[in-house]
Amino acid sequence: MASGIQRSRAARRYAITGKKRAHLAHLALYGLQVLLPLSGWAMVSVSVLGIPTVLFGTVPWPDLPVLSTLSDKMPVEAALKVVHHWAAWGLLGLIILHVAAALRHQFVLHDRVLRQMLPSRGTSSTPRQKGETP
Repeated sequence: MASGIQRSRAARRYAITGKKRAHLAHLALYGLQVLLPLSGWAMVSVSVLGIPTVLFGTVPWPDLPVLSTLSDKMPVEAALKVVHHWAAWGLLGLIILHVAAALRHQFVLHDRVLRQMLPSRGTSSTPRQKGETP
């Protein structure tokens, strides 16, 4: 009986830490979605090539005022390229992790997390237990 209680405590602890990890992953996803365009804009603003920024191929966008007036742009551009490069790889890794977690919920845990993400499956965000009807 004691091993069952220990397993139950361990399962609850894992569920709590799993929720924390999911929350941190979502924060990282949102943070990188903000960081990538800003670092790209900063990188173009400091570029020694003087490439104009154009949104969606039609809307001209100004350079960041402070970065475009720097006297020595090359080291700043190099640092921004590194940030942009690794942020893009980090975002790709988090997207893959996110998809893998959603598939795990669907096919391993058999819960309704994936269905709750779909817009046509109702508005309830509370998880249901196995066998519970919607």
